[in-house]
Amino acid sequence: MVYEILGIKPLEGTSKKTGKPFDAYLLHCARENPNDSTLVGHEVKQLFVDKRFLLDDVKNLGSFAALVNMYVSVSYDSNGFIESCSLTSN
Repeated sequence: MVYEILGIKPLEGTSKKTGKPFDAYLLHCARENPNDSTLVGHEVKQLFVDKRFLLDDVKNLGSFAALVNMYVSVSYDSNGFIESCSLTSN
């Protein structure tokens, strides 16, 4: 699925559920959903993405803030968790 990044927030800490540390971005995104005939406008979603997926892109851009207004392609595993996330063209 391809999403446009409208906002981004860095997150780091320790999971209350597992006790494991995390270092991630919370991406505020939007996309068109042609499969939903009742949707007018865009579908809006927050994506919790491990920073490792976008590390090289952020390095090349100079800042995580530069990701705003760019597009990401996201794929999910069979449990619904993000297994890959990378910059893409619209």
